[in-house]
Amino acid sequence: MAKRMKLIRRGGGCGFLLFTCLFASAMLLINSMIVSNFEVPVRILALRFMHDKYAYGLSGGFVFVGPVLLLILQWWVLDTLVDVFGREKSSGKTN
Repeated sequence: MAKRMKLIRRGGGCGFLLFTCLFASAMLLINSMIVSNFEVPVRILALRFMHDKYAYGLSGGFVFVGPVLLLILQWWVLDTLVDVFGREKSSGKTN
């Protein structure tokens, strides 16, 4: 009976939720700093190919959507790394 109660819960609770929110907020802040450095080059590149109004809209959209896309990419990489390196080695026995 004691072995059955030895269930390890992963990824639940208030601590995990708090860590997730803090990590996402920190990464969004860092990502927005990174993306804001690329706003002017994107605007200059867009001005070559489209009208002023659309070029400024494109650079504004890039600044708004860029950090969120980077955050999704970072979570995907983190999830992949946890799956690859965090996997417990099973010995083939079922308890």
